[in-house]
Amino acid sequence: MFNYFSKLRSVIQSRGISQQKFYSRILGKTIFVKQNVFYPDEAEHFMLPFMKSRASLFRNARVLEIGSGAGLISLYAAKLGAKNVLATDINSQAIQTLEKNKRLMSFGSVIKTKHVTAIPPAAYAGMTGGKKFDVIISNPPYIAEGDPHLADLPFEPKIALTAGDEGLDALQHIITTAPAYLNKNGILILEHGYDQRSKLIALFESQHFQ
Repeated sequence: MFNYFSKLRSVIQSRGISQQKFYSRILGKTIFVKQNVFYPDEAEHFMLPFMKSRASLFRNARVLEIGSGAGLISLYAAKLGAKNVLATDINSQAIQTLEKNKRLMSFGSVIKTKHVTAIPPAAYAGMTGGKKFDVIISNPPYIAEGDPHLADLPFEPKIALTAGDEGLDALQHIITTAPAYLNKNGILILEHGYDQRSKLIALFESQHFQ
């Protein structure tokens, strides 16, 4: 996490225009990223390689991405063969960006988007009719309020970064609520901070994840 902040600083500090392009080597495409949308460099370096190594999890799967940003994770899930993807975000500009990106990649029939209320407490807002998923995936806010490394991310929307005094609020809500939205043998995939592992393991075990 700390190395990521220092590595990413020179990239983010150059952001000052209303819309940028981001080339994903793994996706093999260039996507658009509006100024007030979380930049997907982190997903490119951490989440997409993980997804690539477990591509079979996404094949013909029903996928929910919580906190989609520009949509890199959802786009890659679609490329890996997901049956359908529901991408949610509290940032209306993120939803607009993903709508544009999915059309550019011809995934309009696979990826659906939904603008939801802030998380927590509404990570699963709008999930009506008993809707369940094979994979729930998220790179949620996980930095503690007041963390000094936030100074390295001056152009990122704070709501995409911080989640409570320990950075655990969003993660805790997603984990404890996920069983109600996962199919049998469903998978929950989360990115988290380097120092949160033991607390998250306890949360997963409390919800009977294996």
